[in-house]
Amino acid sequence: MDITFNCQTCGQNIVIDEAGIGQIVDCPKCGKQLEVPYKSLSVQATPAPKPATPALLANCPDCGREISERAITCPFCGAPIVAVRNKMYRRTIAGLVLLVGLIILGYECVRLKSIGDEVYDKVGLGNNDAFASWYAAMGFRDFSGDIILPTRHLADAENENFERQKWNLRNPDEKKPEISIDHLKDEYKQKVEDDLAHLYGIGRETATHIGIFAVVILMVAAVILPKRN
Repeated sequence: MDITFNCQTCGQNIVIDEAGIGQIVDCPKCGKQLEVPYKSLSVQATPAPKPATPALLANCPDCGREISERAITCPFCGAPIVAVRNKMYRRTIAGLVLLVGLIILGYECVRLKSIGDEVYDKVGLGNNDAFASWYAAMGFRDFSGDIILPTRHLADAENENFERQKWNLRNPDEKKPEISIDHLKDEYKQKVEDDLAHLYGIGRETATHIGIFAVVILMVAAVILPKRN
């Protein structure tokens, strides 16, 4: 009669003739030495141990070495992980604020120059200097002496007066009044000054925005830049 039993290590089923009862045999699968029992046994294989779940690792925000992501402090440098991570989050948010602030600041600077260029165009002057445009956009330059009736407007008015003079000679009973050049100049100057006042208001508002964003950027930069001990 055969003796049937299982290897207690790997669970391999082993069949031995009853003449081998009490002898030591090797498991054909794992090589473990086993004693042949006196009767057949139905031994369930011992399940192989499950591999340990690998620990989730993360880099220490301070020293950069791998540690468990559940660690409260770094076992290598002793840094408080939660505090360091919170600091990194604050710096990340501050960096995003800084980036947005720089973009808006650049846009406002370009806008201020555009306003200054429009001011120069209103008075009939050319300009390629950004600083001069910013200066003019805030109303710091006096353009009152530069506001002159354009030559084309003056020529149109003189041509109209010439036509009216001919009309008046042909129609003495239906005379048309001549256009006052001085009055035309005054009207043009007043219109330009009103337009400039409107541009100055926009320019000063834009300059205020630039100042505010510059202060915010400096404050955020103070948070991001590492402090020396």
